[in-house]
Amino acid sequence: AGPTEAADAGPTEAVDAGPAAAPDTKPAAPADPFARIAIPPAAWEGLTAEIEDPSGAMAHFYTSLARTALQEEGAVTRISQWGDSAIAADGMTAAARKLLQRQFGDAGHGFGLVASGNPWYRQKDVDWTSSGWKTQEFIRKQAPDAKYGYGGVGAVGYLGAKATWKTVADGVVGKSASRFEVWYAADAGGGQLQVDIDGAQKAVIDTSEGAPADEVAVFEVPDGEHTFQIRNVGGGATRVFGAVLERSVPGVVYDAIGIVGARAARQLFADEAHFLGQLAKRKPDLMILMYGGNALPDKTRIDVYEEAFGQVVDRFRKGRPEASCLVMSPLDHGERHRGKIRSVPRIHELMAAQRRVALAKGCAWYSIFDAMGGDGSVGEWYDSGLTASDLAHPTARGSKVLGALWYKSLMKGFSDWLGARRATP
Repeated sequence: AGPTEAADAGPTEAVDAGPAAAPDTKPAAPADPFARIAIPPAAWEGLTAEIEDPSGAMAHFYTSLARTALQEEGAVTRISQWGDSAIAADGMTAAARKLLQRQFGDAGHGFGLVASGNPWYRQKDVDWTSSGWKTQEFIRKQAPDAKYGYGGVGAVGYLGAKATWKTVADGVVGKSASRFEVWYAADAGGGQLQVDIDGAQKAVIDTSEGAPADEVAVFEVPDGEHTFQIRNVGGGATRVFGAVLERSVPGVVYDAIGIVGARAARQLFADEAHFLGQLAKRKPDLMILMYGGNALPDKTRIDVYEEAFGQVVDRFRKGRPEASCLVMSPLDHGERHRGKIRSVPRIHELMAAQRRVALAKGCAWYSIFDAMGGDGSVGEWYDSGLTASDLAHPTARGSKVLGALWYKSLMKGFSDWLGARRATP
């Protein structure tokens, strides 16, 4: 029925000083500091699928994660995962976030939308509320200037529109923050956006200043429990793309950017220069693209789909070429056929197209479909209560299992990368 979410074993440091050098011995070459990091096999026990990375696309991410493991000053590793409803409720992503942050450090919740326009959207490991906003979603081409921000949804609000983020009181992560960022558009005629921290006014942003431009307002506070609020206080509409909660400590940040109904090709609806600028501002170390479920009923020829998917990957790579890039397959989707549950047949050719694009464009490939058990596994997941009755979306318990599966695969890939470094003269 699938593995459990018990994947707590994380990195350890194994330091061996070795024999003392004789007085007349030349100084040894500096040792690779990453050699002190050892990932115990328990971290990937029950592994069901590995990351395919023939071009070494994950090297940037693994290097960043190694520095984080060594707790180097300022060593924050940022992961951003874009996708559809499979991650819109921050289920699988939250599970992976917890496991990574428990082992490498909690550097904050990361990026979240101000408003989603969809009741299925969630932000976990943070207490988030929002009211009074009208959304502009990239999947519906709702912004006249095609600017949707890092998360693909702009929030437009007039007097009284507000959003609040609080650190959580319970749980193993999300209890502290020391940095709050407001990502917004400077528009001609833009209104006033008040920022309150812990109930006190911190600033009032005139969103007409510098228009037209994409801006990020940053607020630093002592690390700890905090409440952050943004509120339109008049003067016109304010357009906000999202907010970031982070900490100034070594650790991992995992952005979950799931939009219900999203298709990869619709990323191209957004203004390219604007989106490239958003990527450059956020500086993710690992970009994950997880689309495909909404394309299964389509009649689009697979070569047409593959061409558009390649253009999407090109755009992400152009915006952050130094980052690691990974394409993740869609979850197994099922249909009832002759009294049984089988995988939707089109998923195989769709995944094959995604894999070809990923490897051709210098990205890694990961099949969460295979991690679930491969062809027909959705039936077993449904019988075990891990997949919902629509045979497409995971249950809350299933999302935790998916997060653990993905975490195990990351730890195996990281361990192999460390081992290859040690084996290189």
